[in-house]
Amino acid sequence: MGSTGMYRTKGQTNREFFTAECLHTQHQEVLADVTRRIPGRGGEWSNVYYAAVRDNRTAEVFGLIVLFTRVPNPYADINIYYKALHENSGTTAEGVTQEIIDLLTPTEHEFALKWRQDALASIARDNAKPKVKRGDQVKFPHKMRFTNGAEGDTFTFERGSIFTAIDGSRVHIPSWRMLAFALA
Repeated sequence: MGSTGMYRTKGQTNREFFTAECLHTQHQEVLADVTRRIPGRGGEWSNVYYAAVRDNRTAEVFGLIVLFTRVPNPYADINIYYKALHENSGTTAEGVTQEIIDLLTPTEHEFALKWRQDALASIARDNAKPKVKRGDQVKFPHKMRFTNGAEGDTFTFERGSIFTAIDGSRVHIPSWRMLAFALA
């Protein structure tokens, strides 16, 4: 299974782009969607787009998963690579929302059922994580190293994805809420 590389118009939302590129717009529509970064996964995909898609001919609602990477050069002929997958393809379910799962119609497809179970397990893990507020000490299971020389597994939460390391330097941990962590 390959991927597609193409030019994406500046300002186009993920919903607009992936609806146009991955769906039959005459009879399929996105009911709910979310985009997530894929932290620390490596490989070629840095983002995932999830959507609950209704086929208006059959009333079936299925999960659409699009793995994608944006190319940072705005002058490139190709600035996005993506791979569109159906929920029955057995792909990642990390970061999908309860709203999307609740909209899906029943299925008997083995891989789709497994994907839905994985999605519910991911949602349960996310819901079990502690709520973090400014000034909280957040401990990750593995030591992290940063380009500014800071390293450690425990950081003070500032805001968004900004933390303060033990040595006082500021560090950026993108998509940290998708990682395992605990309050120290």
